[in-house]
Order: sequence, then structure tokens, then C-alpha cells
Amino acid sequence: MSQMNKKELIRDWKAQPTQAGVFQIRRKDTGRTYLGTAHNLPGILNSVRLQLEAGQLGCADLQNDWNTLGAAAFDLGPLESLTSTIEHPVTAQDLADLRDLLKASLVEQNVPGYNF
Repeated sequence: MSQMNKKELIRDWKAQPTQAGVFQIRRKDTGRTYLGTAHNLPGILNSVRLQLEAGQLGCADLQNDWNTLGAAAFDLGPLESLTSTIEHPVTAQDLADLRDLLKASLVEQNVPGYNF
């Protein structure tokens, strides 16, 4: 692969839009929910699932429930996503604001939380 072709491929890869946003891990029987944010939703969902399966997630209550009940007792997925591009990047503040908005909505609905 030529050096120029490699640079073009890297530039094209960086220019691809990504899905940023807020994800949730929700216990199906109680609705208890964990909220997280990421600039790369598909990547973080894979990472969090692997952390849970390895017993390494930083939220002890959620990890204990996962270990006791198993993966089938939980829904893991995006709650709200934003498209991030080079021209219009999603910032950490955008993600924090979105998470706070969704958290407030869940609290208003009396949804129990792992990290709120």
C-alpha cells in the first residue's frame, strides 16, 4: 500500500460520522437503570458487556446483580444517539447535558437507578 493511499484511507476513516450518545443497562424485572455516555456507542456497548461478563464493571451494585441474575435479566443498548462529524462534533458537554436531561426524565418517572 502506498504512503499516499494509506493517508487517504486514514483521512476517509476519520471523516466517517460516528454515533455518540447515552446508553442504558436496564434490569428487566425492576427497571433499575444505569446510564452512561460515549462518543462511540457501538464500541462502549461492546466494552461494557465484556466488563460485565468479566466481573470488572465499576458499579458494584450493577455488577452484583449481573453476576446473580445473568445477562438475560438485562437490556443493554443506546437510549439516545447523536451523530458526530468532523464539521459538527459531539462534545463531552453535549453528552453530559443529554444524560442529565434523560436522567431527570427517569427520576420524574420514579425509575430506580444504579448511578443516579
